[in-house]
Amino acid sequence: MHMKSILITGGIIILSACAACSFKYFSDEAVWQNAQDALIRLHSGMQYESILMVRSRLADADAAVEDYASHWRIFPLDHTRRVQDARKGISYLSGALDWSSKVDSEAGSDTNQADALALAAYPDVTSSIPRWCEDGQLAFDPRVAVADFGIYGNYWLELAEGKEDRQPIGSEPPLNPTRELQQCREQQVARVKAQNAAIKARLDALRARTAAAEAEQRAQDAAAKDKEAAFLAAHPFQVQFSSYYGCSFVLYIDGEATGSKISLPGPPVSFRMAHSMTLEDARCGFKHVPADEILVRVNGSWYSPKWVQETAGRPGDPPSFKATLLPQLKSPK
Repeated sequence: MHMKSILITGGIIILSACAACSFKYFSDEAVWQNAQDALIRLHSGMQYESILMVRSRLADADAAVEDYASHWRIFPLDHTRRVQDARKGISYLSGALDWSSKVDSEAGSDTNQADALALAAYPDVTSSIPRWCEDGQLAFDPRVAVADFGIYGNYWLELAEGKEDRQPIGSEPPLNPTRELQQCREQQVARVKAQNAAIKARLDALRARTAAAEAEQRAQDAAAKDKEAAFLAAHPFQVQFSSYYGCSFVLYIDGEATGSKISLPGPPVSFRMAHSMTLEDARCGFKHVPADEILVRVNGSWYSPKWVQETAGRPGDPPSFKATLLPQLKSPK
């Protein structure tokens, strides 16, 4: 009788435990289903709803998951892993919303080092975000961060919902802000040094060209000066003609025609010669003669050439005269 009582009591205890486990199982299943429904609504809302609505879905999903995780559970059997996956998914989707707001406020560009440090907490996401350097700072496109946070968030939600999915794999190394920022600064320093070296090289080349041009100009000036000095030495006489009356003549310098007919009055005209100068076909009208009208200076001193009449002139033409200048150089005192 005593044994029978023990068996009955034991059976009652077992049945009670089974009933309690069954109740716990179905109770946990209901709470987990509530969390699952919230995750599904969040997952769907990321694709079709506004940011404001998604934030509400995000808060609901987080509250439902934490409500489930706040007690000991037996359903589902892999609930520990799935709760972790759900938390990761919620965290990543929250990051996607935060970075989406940053894109809207910063017009799609980012070189903020504080953002880089915050992003480094998600190495899987950063492995899908290309980085580069701008003016010595680490740079990346936050729009890519938004997309990658969404991709990884959806991946973890799929796992939390019990679905199998292929984990995203990026092609970049995980972000190391300190090292990469240092590399950017080193690149900037090297770039500035290279730019300064290029500028210095251009300035040196410009100075060299300027110096060469100046040397060439000095050489040309010296050659021109030497040529002028040689010409002046070979043609020591400067002859100046002027007149207040209308006169003209053909000029020969050192036996060679100048190729032009000189007409006066006008500004005084000057020529240089080696030893002689001849004025031919000189005319000053019917009532005037070149000897009275054409004034001659040689090296600044008045000179009176000997005029000879060449022709009496045809009817209607004034007579023409000729003169030869043979000055002598004055000996230095």
